[in-house]
Amino acid sequence: MLQFTRLLTLVPTVFLLFPHAISASSPRLVSSRGSTLSGTITVGQNGTELFYTDSGPPASDSYVTFFAVHGLGFDEGIFQKVQALMQTSGARFVAINRRDYPHSTPYSAAEISVIINGTDSERTQFSTARGVELLTFMSQFIVQKGLSPISADGLTGGIVLIGWSLGNPLPLAAVGSIDKVPSSMQKQLASYMRGLIMQEPAPNILGLPTPAQNWAPLIDTSFPAVDQIPMFNIWVTSYFQQGDLSTRDLNQLSWVVPAVFREPSIFNMTPSQFNSIVLNGTNVVNDLLTVLNFGPQLLLNYQQSNFNTTIRNLLPSMRNSLICGDVSLAFSIAAFWDVEDDNEAAGGGFVSFDLVEGVNHFIHWDNPETAKNVYLASVER
Repeated sequence: MLQFTRLLTLVPTVFLLFPHAISASSPRLVSSRGSTLSGTITVGQNGTELFYTDSGPPASDSYVTFFAVHGLGFDEGIFQKVQALMQTSGARFVAINRRDYPHSTPYSAAEISVIINGTDSERTQFSTARGVELLTFMSQFIVQKGLSPISADGLTGGIVLIGWSLGNPLPLAAVGSIDKVPSSMQKQLASYMRGLIMQEPAPNILGLPTPAQNWAPLIDTSFPAVDQIPMFNIWVTSYFQQGDLSTRDLNQLSWVVPAVFREPSIFNMTPSQFNSIVLNGTNVVNDLLTVLNFGPQLLLNYQQSNFNTTIRNLLPSMRNSLICGDVSLAFSIAAFWDVEDDNEAAGGGFVSFDLVEGVNHFIHWDNPETAKNVYLASVER
């Protein structure tokens, strides 16, 4: 993982490389996406807001609502293709911008100070606060939009929370903090929360050890600083020809060189889409620092939300899933195996696993129909 001093060198670079890059404190026009709705919900007493886009309610009266959280450097717009498919599939899809991303409240100076050099206690409080913000968002959305709870037969209603890539820590912090919100909110969310989907995390995003083979352009100091982020955008959206996955051998994975059988997902974006979705500003640095500095908190939230029976009993209808593509990044597959091992060590049955054939880290962009089907299938378990 990058050292802090190395991360700081990226800050001026990203603005030179991407004059369209927008910091979270700057307003941004949201491009029209058909009938997609958008808005903000206040999630804190100090006026903290989270921005979202919403596919809107489908024709049915009772339906499942998915709340999706984006990853590093790609905002809620990365879900727009699968979002557009959900309404005609009898579901609702809400994509949320995390703090420090457009239209959501940027981190304060005090919060950034905790990210950079906070104590362990301060970082735990920071992590819990972000989780409570997301729980509050879902609670408020349920009330404002009149969502139906899980039906008696379990077939309709309720909500599913999705974390993708570096977006995983926020949903995990939310579930791991369910015991920190008022009992009225706990009871409300218990009647709605039917699923938690972890999509393509890396091991260190879960607070787990990083494999020795791990590589990324952002951590390779032989790359000129000016080239690191542009190369990362291509590399992270690429496809990788992996070896025999049945061996569960990290050395069977392609850690560095992408395959050539399919172009990177970022090449399938128009300039307008790229400019509105890809954000290579200071939010990238803050995101990376939360992984570098919050290892104990990431691990605790991962363990609490998946394997802690006290937490799980507060959300008794929640079914946890892990999704990964079989031609995706090596770190995603490594994390997939790690969680399989942890699930088995905990006695099994805590997490369901979907290794999806032929898809990469950006299944929801390149293969939105497949992504939709995988998300919907998680509800049927």
